[in-house]
Amino acid sequence: ARRAAIQVEILTQSGDSLAHFRDSLETLRESVRSLRTEMEELQERIYREEESQALLRMTLREEISAAAESAAVLEAQRRELSALVADLRVTSQGSGGTAVVPVQPGGDSYFERMRGALSWPGRGSVVRRFGVERDPIYGTETVCDGVSVATAPGETVRALAGGSVVFSREFMSLGRMVVLDHRDGWYSVYGHLGNLQVARGDSVSQGGALGVAGPLPGGRPGYYLEMRRGAEPVDPMAYLEPPR
Repeated sequence: ARRAAIQVEILTQSGDSLAHFRDSLETLRESVRSLRTEMEELQERIYREEESQALLRMTLREEISAAAESAAVLEAQRRELSALVADLRVTSQGSGGTAVVPVQPGGDSYFERMRGALSWPGRGSVVRRFGVERDPIYGTETVCDGVSVATAPGETVRALAGGSVVFSREFMSLGRMVVLDHRDGWYSVYGHLGNLQVARGDSVSQGGALGVAGPLPGGRPGYYLEMRRGAEPVDPMAYLEPPR
């Protein structure tokens, strides 16, 4: 009887151990199922993130391509304007459009004498400077031969100095544009005008009204200014009075 009791006790303890093991195994199985669910959710998030990154890369490539095309268009426009001024330089100084040797700008020209003291064509703030500009996002580079100035709406744009109007009409994305021959080898260009108050062949005096500020790229009112010593552009900021 004692032996039987001992065996019963052993069997009872074994049953308890098996029950405990079964409970532990079920807990482990539940943990595995939960971990598998979490892994599946994580994999799904990874797939979604990869799709989002792929779409972002494609969008970025398209934007970079568009920025490069825009930079190419601006460069073509810059070259077209340089060619236009060079052609005007050759033809505007002859009688009746006859080509002559262009006047070479000298150190005693009005702009050189007034270097750093020229009045601005219109009051405002410079939003695009002369020279190379690198886009901080796309890395594209554009060259600007002048400055863009944001102004109040309706601001009058005036001649830097006296001269003859050799161009007054639309020009590519610069919109309404006026080119002045200052008759000493210097030229000035005024773009993005809202209207034109002079015509080709007119003579204007210093401070004479050429038009009013029109829309700059982006829509804000302003104007574009170039100064050219002969056919070569120079930084207008070196000749204009310091901004106030």
